[in-house]
This record gives sequence, C-alpha cells and structure tokens, in this order.
Amino acid sequence: MDRESHRLLERLLLAHGPGGQEDEVRSLCQAQLARHCDEVTLDRAGNVIGLIRSAQPSHPDDGIRVMAHLDEIAMLVKRVDANGIPTENTHGFEIIDEAGIDACAATLIEFLLAERS
Repeated sequence: MDRESHRLLERLLLAHGPGGQEDEVRSLCQAQLARHCDEVTLDRAGNVIGLIRSAQPSHPDDGIRVMAHLDEIAMLVKRVDANGIPTENTHGFEIIDEAGIDACAATLIEFLLAERS
C-alpha cells in the first residue's frame, strides 16, 4: 500500500462516524471523490454520490455503481491489553477511549497490510 493510501485509510479509520453522526466521514469521502470524479453531490439522505462520466455515449443502465456505508460499526473499548487487542463492551456502540481508537486502527491496518503481502 502506498503512503497516500495508507494515510487515507488511517484518516477514515480514525474519523468519528457512528450511525447518525457521519459528518466527518462524509467530508473525507467528498474530498477524496472530488479528486477522481467529474461530479460529487450529496442527496437529501446524506449519501455522497460521485459520478465519473463515460468517455463514450452509453446507456445509464450500463453504469457501474459502487456503494458503501459511511457509518461505522462502533464499539465501546473498555481497555487495551498488553498485546494491543481492544476489549469491547458488547452493549456499547461507540469508541470512547483514545487509546482504543488507536489500537483498533493499528490492528486493522496491520491486518490489511498482512492480507496484501
């Protein structure tokens, strides 16, 4: 993974985005899509829509749609053990411990990098 992609992944992982509170993630996505799309819009539901126009005339049904959730599946981190593994509260829905955020992001980045090699 190149440095720019790694930094973007880190920023997305650390962005606050529990369900109903996706503004920070939405802003990051809009900025990134604006770099690559012909048009970026936001619909009434808060969905970010990036459009890349075809170089050739084409039918709208021939388009490719990529969709993803902006919100995170959040958890309440109660502690991080000596190995950097967060312990979650199964009844919680948001990360409240800064060390927990860092540990979750580091663990996920490490996993993703290992999967690529």
